[in-house]
Amino acid sequence: MAGTSVLIAGLGNAPYPLTKHSLGQYLVDGLAQRLGAGRLRPHPTLRKDGGHLATAKHEGTSLLLYKTGASKLLSCILHPLSAHMRLFYTLIRPCTPQTCMHAFADRLMNISGPPIAAASRTQNAKHLVLIYDSVADAPCTLALKYGGGARGHNGVRSTQAHWPHGSFWHLRAGIGRPSDGTGLAEFVLSKLDAEERAFWGHQGKGMDLVLKALEAALGDLDGQGKDIGVQRLFR
Repeated sequence: MAGTSVLIAGLGNAPYPLTKHSLGQYLVDGLAQRLGAGRLRPHPTLRKDGGHLATAKHEGTSLLLYKTGASKLLSCILHPLSAHMRLFYTLIRPCTPQTCMHAFADRLMNISGPPIAAASRTQNAKHLVLIYDSVADAPCTLALKYGGGARGHNGVRSTQAHWPHGSFWHLRAGIGRPSDGTGLAEFVLSKLDAEERAFWGHQGKGMDLVLKALEAALGDLDGQGKDIGVQRLFR
């Protein structure tokens, strides 16, 4: 849609890159590379929220590629290997490094909505494609749907609560569920394996699927198509 700006936002936790729960950010980074936008960088208007932004054009539409971030102070405090962090959190609630990491990761994901809404206001973007990880979908698959629930994803729930322009496109990247007895919290905070990184990387088959899904969303930004509400799968 010519003359329209669309916010493409990837959910994740900045202090924990390359984890399954930060797949949305990994995909937005790869999309920026694929479209020749370069690296996402801190933007002056988003400095307060630590968001990173890059711009690109795709078939006449201006794309604002955005990922939620964290300030340098937060990154230091939240570093999963920080002894100071473990000591600080243990004073409040005894925990292992892994559960500390998860507690803070959830906290970051829980507040995704306000910075995404701020990016919409400062960049004058009224349309959103939200990219995020999904345990409900098989690994290395994509599901695209306009509107719908958060399916237990705290970042999506926060975005829905703060997005000022109604419904938006959801692009879910499947990570599946653990099959070896690993707890879900530990699983989503584990690193993407080499196969996943290659599949979802900027030259991978997964990025081809992301572009196909994105083209479908850009062709119907307001969700007025006859098949709206129907989940479209890309695999």
